[in-house]
Amino acid sequence: MASTAVLMVLMAVRYRRIPAEKPLRPLTAICAAPFSLCLVGYQQSFDAKSPSVFLGIFFLSSVFYVIGLIQVFRYIGGPFYPSFSGFTFPFINTAIGTRLTWNALREVSTGETVMSVHMAADQRILTVFFALAGVEFVIAGILLGIVFVRYAAFLLGRDGRTVFSEEERTASEGARAAELRQSLS
Repeated sequence: MASTAVLMVLMAVRYRRIPAEKPLRPLTAICAAPFSLCLVGYQQSFDAKSPSVFLGIFFLSSVFYVIGLIQVFRYIGGPFYPSFSGFTFPFINTAIGTRLTWNALREVSTGETVMSVHMAADQRILTVFFALAGVEFVIAGILLGIVFVRYAAFLLGRDGRTVFSEEERTASEGARAAELRQSLS
């Protein structure tokens, strides 16, 4: 997990110094994925879970979720790019991680494992995590729907652009023909 943190810092420095091209900018929302993947992986891999570990990973996951959500609001209203797919998986995965954290906290509060006296059996905390997971699932569903509709419009040419311009199509066909000639000779 430390390597993930180092990688995230390096990515942030890179994007500050050398901004991504417009079609690639929506992919910056993927920064929400690494810690939520760690959270889901930890929750699924161990029977005895350490509350300090899964809450620490949850905190990092939530911070990067908010950063990713800011990126969504920054780019979702602009022109569509296929890189908008970066608005789906990280948010769905974070919602799953939050729900698994709620499950783990519920197990802890029912006495299946030992937890700090300050958090044990506190129904308010469980309610907050349950509500947060619900909100994250709704946000993920909305993003999935928006990306699906905009992707379909893009592929069908209904967004005012075509998937490939005439120049791109001609260049691609020429490149394929050259590859085929080379492979046959």
